[in-house]
Amino acid sequence: MQLRGWSESQIQLVAIQVISRAVYPVPGFKTTAWILETTAVCELTSYDMNKPTKDKLCLGAINLFVLQETLQKHLSHSTHMLSDFECKIILYNLTNTCFRGPMQNSTMAQPGHSKEKRSDASLLILATVVNVEGFVKHINIHEDNMADSLTLVAMIGRLKTQA
Repeated sequence: MQLRGWSESQIQLVAIQVISRAVYPVPGFKTTAWILETTAVCELTSYDMNKPTKDKLCLGAINLFVLQETLQKHLSHSTHMLSDFECKIILYNLTNTCFRGPMQNSTMAQPGHSKEKRSDASLLILATVVNVEGFVKHINIHEDNMADSLTLVAMIGRLKTQA
């Protein structure tokens, strides 16, 4: 898959972001310190060791999010090609995630009651479809006040358009 219009530096930065979040999933400011003080991820991706900052990593994540649908289709197809299992069994999981801070500019994150019994934070629902091998086939983000049953209907509709 090509990232049309992306510079080599942007691709390297996003690679750093993905690797770092997979290996060390902590808030952005800690990720930056971890990258600079603990790892060789810059050397691994050929990204200039003096360039990673929290703001650049956040911007890279936003740029990557814009490609969410395209990336999901590509990764779903790629993981399907890795095995000869048919996608007849899929697992659907919901969880909510809370944010620190008021999230005043968010149109989706709203105050609510988390599954951890928190009522002091803004929340989103993360819906994930996983195949029998454990590969994520699709991810969707919903407002916290959406009923679980409605998320399933929405996800089935999205999966039908991917097939």
